[in-house]
Amino acid sequence: MDFDWSAEDAAFRAELRALVETEVPPRWSELIPGEEVASDFVAGFCRTLGERGLLTPHWPVEYGGRAASGCSSSSSARSCGPPASRAGRST
Repeated sequence: MDFDWSAEDAAFRAELRALVETEVPPRWSELIPGEEVASDFVAGFCRTLGERGLLTPHWPVEYGGRAASGCSSSSSARSCGPPASRAGRST
């Protein structure tokens, strides 16, 4: 049994990771939920994800998704997490 990502799923994860690396500020984990700065960031980031079909990738294209596979969709949460060093953790 092959447990590797398909080429399509790997490309999806790479695209999502690159977006997170460029768009999420290094100190994102220090933003306080509900404060204007955090709310503005989240709204803007969600807008960016939506524009690229990454907010709901499993949805049909005609509804703003990418009709992505279940693997792509379920892996997006892990892909979105910043590297531990960016979140101030050592592991």
